[in-house]
Amino acid sequence: MVNDSVAEYLEIPPDLVDDFLSLDLEYHADMGSSGDMTYGYYFEVPEDTSEALLCAMRWDVGDTVELPLNIFDVDEPDEL
Repeated sequence: MVNDSVAEYLEIPPDLVDDFLSLDLEYHADMGSSGDMTYGYYFEVPEDTSEALLCAMRWDVGDTVELPLNIFDVDEPDEL
């Protein structure tokens, strides 16, 4: 599952993995300025993120978290 790979990449603390996996994240493709190629993906930290997870990851609601292309096993953003 995609969120498991993302949790591992982001090094979510073990006691907060369930909090992270419960989030309804929407991944967006970073298409760069040309829009011709996908360079990576990102998500915005949602409002329902637990305070413990926000604190542990040093995130604020609305922050953009960038992810490398290689943690996804899909070719197109529509498949996420």
